[in-house]
Amino acid sequence: MNLDHLTFALSAGLAQVLTNLDNLTVLFAMLLSVGALRAVAGYVTAQVIVMIAAIGIAIGVSDMFITDTGYLGLIPIGLGLYAIWKRYTAPPEARSIAPASYVMASLMFLAMSFDTLAVMAPLLIDSAAPFRAAAIVGASVAIVLTALMALALSRMAGRAGKWAAKAEALGPVAMIVAGLYVLIDSGTDMV
Repeated sequence: MNLDHLTFALSAGLAQVLTNLDNLTVLFAMLLSVGALRAVAGYVTAQVIVMIAAIGIAIGVSDMFITDTGYLGLIPIGLGLYAIWKRYTAPPEARSIAPASYVMASLMFLAMSFDTLAVMAPLLIDSAAPFRAAAIVGASVAIVLTALMALALSRMAGRAGKWAAKAEALGPVAMIVAGLYVLIDSGTDMV
């Protein structure tokens, strides 16, 4: 890999991280509420789906681009409201036992990742095959590194004791805020 390819890979990795700052913020909040493995697996699954979609668009499998992505914000809002409802309607002994599922986490991160698709697809479309491969490698490395960083942070958060238990209530709130962000910010995500 020459310097041009390495630079392009680093650029794609940086684009991956910068377009996921909202996801990473929610990921760190969810580490305490849904568990590290579910939250990180949901994040990674969503990013892999986005990368596959970007690659598919780039190689011409699909030239259809979703324009009403802002409405995907309803998914995390619904998931957050459901988690709050479940917390208050469950019997007291079951309230702390019902963490969000891997599927819920994946859907929430996927709903928040269309800005990544909007950046990665054109980047891959406009690249020659060797540079496209470098971009895919760079973005993939960024996904793996952020997942490993989240797992490392979850170990530190687990030692926080009572503070961590109180912070668990923030998971559903983070989902609702993320959904509102997607609803409100949809115009800029697709530009």
